[in-house]
Amino acid sequence: MEVFKNNNFNKNKLRTSFRLPQKKKIFIIPTRLSPYKGIDFLIKTINRTNRTSLKDLYFVIAIPATRYRQDEIAYSEIILKMITKYAVNNFLEIKFVDYNSMSFLYQAVDGFILPS
Repeated sequence: MEVFKNNNFNKNKLRTSFRLPQKKKIFIIPTRLSPYKGIDFLIKTINRTNRTSLKDLYFVIAIPATRYRQDEIAYSEIILKMITKYAVNNFLEIKFVDYNSMSFLYQAVDGFILPS
């Protein structure tokens, strides 16, 4: 789609607008909150990774801003508990992002992960 075409925006300015770290390698995980999407697997994998190896990495789980189904809300509670249990909150965050902002978020990050 044309909206996702690289427009050479300033990555640092985009990161500032999304409140993302400037000096880390950032990976986006665009997904909805569903067990089928593998977010729990990603969090377990981050937890099993040496913390020193993670110090320069950051993961953004980008959730559609308009999705509030009951099963997704229940799954989000599980995910938030996992983040707390494994103490990985310094390495990742969940952001609710509207469709129009996604193309800008893609340009602010360094990589893409789809764990499903």
